[in-house]
Amino acid sequence: MFLAKGLELVLDDGKVAMVQPAGPWLYHRAEPAILLRKRLFKTCTVDEVTNLSAIRRELFTDAIGPACIIVVGKEQPTPETELSYFAPKPLKTNRPTKPRKSKIPIGNFTIEPQDVSRISHHEAANDPLVWPVLSMGGRRDLNLIRKLSSYETLAKLEEKNKVLTREGVVPGDRMKALPELKDKPYLDATRFADDVFLELDASVIPTWNEPKVHSKDSTDFDAFKNPQLLIKQGYSVKNGRFRAALVRSNDPTWGVICNQTYLSVRDLSPDSLHVPAACFVYNSLFAVYFFALIGSRFPHYRTEMPVKELMSLPLPGSSIDLSDIDRFETIDELTRKLFALTKADWTLVEDLLEFTLPDALRMAPGPGRQKTKRDDSHDGSEPELSVYAQTMFRVLKSTFGSDKAVAATIYQEPHGQPLPVRMVTLHFDWPGRKPLTVEPIEADGLLDELAKFHRDTLQRKTRTANGTGLGFQRVAFFFHSHQAEHGRVRNLTIIKPDERRYWTRSLAMRDADDLAAAIFKAAGWKGERS
Repeated sequence: MFLAKGLELVLDDGKVAMVQPAGPWLYHRAEPAILLRKRLFKTCTVDEVTNLSAIRRELFTDAIGPACIIVVGKEQPTPETELSYFAPKPLKTNRPTKPRKSKIPIGNFTIEPQDVSRISHHEAANDPLVWPVLSMGGRRDLNLIRKLSSYETLAKLEEKNKVLTREGVVPGDRMKALPELKDKPYLDATRFADDVFLELDASVIPTWNEPKVHSKDSTDFDAFKNPQLLIKQGYSVKNGRFRAALVRSNDPTWGVICNQTYLSVRDLSPDSLHVPAACFVYNSLFAVYFFALIGSRFPHYRTEMPVKELMSLPLPGSSIDLSDIDRFETIDELTRKLFALTKADWTLVEDLLEFTLPDALRMAPGPGRQKTKRDDSHDGSEPELSVYAQTMFRVLKSTFGSDKAVAATIYQEPHGQPLPVRMVTLHFDWPGRKPLTVEPIEADGLLDELAKFHRDTLQRKTRTANGTGLGFQRVAFFFHSHQAEHGRVRNLTIIKPDERRYWTRSLAMRDADDLAAAIFKAAGWKGERS
């Protein structure tokens, strides 16, 4: 038996499992939510937190906001005590094609290895970023977001009175006349016109003949004055980006009045350098990556960013000249340089946008759920698995030394007999071995065993007795050795489902990090979590 009064738990024994709104626990960053998390994670030992944001519609048909499950006990934790954080995603193939009449949840929900993280109670209590970032990405993504937190943002600039912001107006029937806005350009469209790139010409925007706003809307319109930047609050599926445009106006004072679809930013600094820099970054793919990781709505159930989150995007410290930029690709290239993003950093950006984000936004299966490619050429090359192995090489060598001999063997099924799994073996300290070898699976027995292993082990649900509902999709890592001419060779065989999202470069980096951590732990090395 237990009595819950606030967070004061009186337990005879056992655990408490609570279904709670996800906002205060996982996403809100205001002071009340921060204090709430501190009190829980410093007072009680939390075993696990399951973020249901991505599957809220499948579980609760009438739900609007996301939920989470918290399993907690009374024992007081140490800061280093770890909890499991699960962020299951829907199986796109199980989505119904017609509206459901029944309110009973249907389908299976799988927690995949990339949906599982370990979080210390210290992080859980003190870092609000761990919850949204680790629901979509991994530790490397979290480290990158933390590193960028030192940069300026619109929110920081507004606190320093260097910019002024406000959402667009809410039209209404306020009787009080607004003469200062009469005949000013009024952008009532929900998106920028197709011919708008980085600048919006105020002269082509229709004028506001009868300016009236809702009775509860602010009548402080200074944020619509020059120099002005407009940021669309929603993600543009057509462009695959968030969009922003500088306002070019012939009016010495006013720019463009806009509706609530946009955030208006006025530059208050003498040199007016902040809005060009913001315009530049908000149009980049980096902005999509950043918002997908820190967003409480985007991309889980809405494509719109709340204003406070929208204003948290890092901005470069240097001035930006937009006059020579005519392509989005140029913006992306310069963004990498301005934020000093490494090749590994940009790999995280590209993989999230190519594999993770489409699954979150689309009803149908995204490219990450496609099978890996088998090249039918004479050399039997493997596009995805080769890059996966090579990425692991780079991470392991950067950790243990470039002189370490690491090789890989990719096993390929006979033509016309694809398996539901793929297998790669890493070889350590095998002198003379080619870095990358593709070998055909010639033994029928091995084909049968891999198929059986997938059916009985990797696919088996671990949380239910009847094989339905919520369970884990497993992957396998086997350490073994064999005798070679020079001596014993240590090997790591990896078996995963035959879907591209399991063999990405970013997941290779995560797997290599986990392998390195396991080696350090076995060697008795103690260090901080990276």
